[in-house]
Amino acid sequence: MNATISVVSWKYKPLSNGECPLFFQISQKGRRKYQSMGISVDPSFWDFKEKRLKPDCPNGEYLQKIILDKITSQLPVERWYDIIGEKTVADAIMDRIV
Repeated sequence: MNATISVVSWKYKPLSNGECPLFFQISQKGRRKYQSMGISVDPSFWDFKEKRLKPDCPNGEYLQKIILDKITSQLPVERWYDIIGEKTVADAIMDRIV
């Protein structure tokens, strides 16, 4: 059961305050599922190509902590390797997300 998880920002549907919402993108066997994280970020501080915060984001460390907390609450760390299937891939995904 190999799955990939990434954090994406939807720039095509910004909120009324101009920020873009963040979503989990969970891909498995060619299917994608999106789940809202309940947070948003100014599009000028999000790298859409790399799917992560830019280094110059003023509250970047705080947002990274929230993203990591949301990921681990959705996917418990103790089951991370079991669900992803391969230890190296699981570590790479976690490194990419945070």
